Amino acid sequence: MATVDTLSQLKSEMQKRINQSLNGNVRTIVKKCMQEHAQNDVLATYEPKEYKRRSTLGIDSSRNIVGEVKDNTLTVSDVAQISPPIVDGYTPSGDPDNGLPQLIEQGAYNLFHKPEGTPYIEPRPFMTNAKKEVAIPGAKAHDDILKAIKDKFPDN
Repeated sequence: MATVDTLSQLKSEMQKRINQSLNGNVRTIVKKCMQEHAQNDVLATYEPKEYKRRSTLGIDSSRNIVGEVKDNTLTVSDVAQISPPIVDGYTPSGDPDNGLPQLIEQGAYNLFHKPEGTPYIEPRPFMTNAKKEVAIPGAKAHDDILKAIKDKFPDN
């Protein structure tokens, strides 16, 4: 355990421990929460008939859910790329390097010219739901985050 003699040293030690927690267990908890919401709020809501889902590197892939600590703030993002579903004549618009999570979160225009209410064009706010779970006291992810931070500050 570190020994501190000044307020400045205490502040520095506390910030170091918080950043260690943000870069470690907290990032893992938030990424897992986002993966669970991608699975439950999006992928489990229907089986696509108009296109084939990708089997790897989708919105629930751990490689696409990335986190970074900057200025004492953890930011977790889903960076899944837009790739065309397997539908004749369809080419995605926009930047293929981002946008799939946003497209799913906000809903899509009726790109297949199907009747309104088709599940793949409806908003499925998985990122918003994950953010709420992280922020609401009593929610599992929120409570796990508090525990992860408190673990860096054991009682003596």
